[in-house]
Amino acid sequence: MEKHHSENIELNDLAKAAFMSRFHYVRIFKQMYGVTPRSY
Repeated sequence: MEKHHSENIELNDLAKAAFMSRFHYVRIFKQMYGVTPRSY
């Protein structure tokens, strides 16, 4: 995400890259970073 901060990255694409469902990706991301991917 940091390398591509100027690009419009879809949440579904991030979840697919992590081999997770969208719901699970958001949940794990928030546990790790304290914010949702959108807020990040």
